Amino acid sequence: MDCLEACPVTDKAQQDAVIDATIKAAYLDPRSPTSLRAIAEMLPGWLKADHKRVGRRLEQLTATGALPQLDKTLGKDGRRRRFQRMYALTVPEDFTPQVKLIAGDALTQLRRLAANSVDCCITSPPYYLQGDVHDKRQIGQETTPDEYVCRLVQVFAEVGRLLKRHGTCWLNIADTQRDSDSLLIPHRLAIALHESGWLIRSEIVIERVNSAPYCQTLFRRTHEMLLLLAQSRGHYFCPSERTTVWQIAHVLRNVGSHPRPMPVSLAKECIEAGSPTGGTVLDPFLGSGTTAIAAIEAHRHAIGVELSDYYLSFARKQLRLGCLAAAS
Repeated sequence: MDCLEACPVTDKAQQDAVIDATIKAAYLDPRSPTSLRAIAEMLPGWLKADHKRVGRRLEQLTATGALPQLDKTLGKDGRRRRFQRMYALTVPEDFTPQVKLIAGDALTQLRRLAANSVDCCITSPPYYLQGDVHDKRQIGQETTPDEYVCRLVQVFAEVGRLLKRHGTCWLNIADTQRDSDSLLIPHRLAIALHESGWLIRSEIVIERVNSAPYCQTLFRRTHEMLLLLAQSRGHYFCPSERTTVWQIAHVLRNVGSHPRPMPVSLAKECIEAGSPTGGTVLDPFLGSGTTAIAAIEAHRHAIGVELSDYYLSFARKQLRLGCLAAAS
């Protein structure tokens, strides 16, 4: 048993010393998260200190100059550090993105890919009861919301296996209404993913401008949910001034395209914020190919899985229009 766990300190001054040491260690380690809640979670189990107490100790350390390099952008040697950008890669001028498109259902095909081979996952799975591709393997036509959520949790367990240690997963999901009542699909899914081991790092509201017709009995629905998931608090993240509400223009579908295509601008923003340049981006529900197109524009490799042969063919066509060769 850990000595600290076996011999808890009851003296407040000694407890503060433990908290101070933990704060200093967090800020001096470039790979360590430095939010107050994250530091509170690093403390020994017997020390019942929440993020507010950690914040008070942080203010005290700053005021007294006990740790001059407390600026989290400075390293132990006093030099400016890149923080989470440390994982970024320099892309050579002759960088050629590789695109791999795979036909089949997500769960089966993901199980065939190598572990720790993906830097980022950007995807929008089929919404519950909002589209039927007439394939018994499809996700989205389950009898109950719980069954739908359960199947998605299985898919994202495989996504977690494929992600590298510092990988991120961006999940765009919308709610479904039955008899004019909300089924709270995004909330059910977020809770289930959290209980399966994922960290819910951010909950982002996507406001789709002019996305729904006027409704006389309810407020006009104009938003979807975007979840930023990770398996480690030390995940890759390129600092951004974005808030947790994003306005995204509604995409007008092309003839023959997916009925609810993800905007390229949305996918690209997630990719640039959550993966290193030159990395590999996965979309297990590729649809019309938005994620692959955004990955290429952002100088990343792409892997896409799609159940519908029709949509996969459409994605290939979209990629060819960009003079790109997609390897099957």
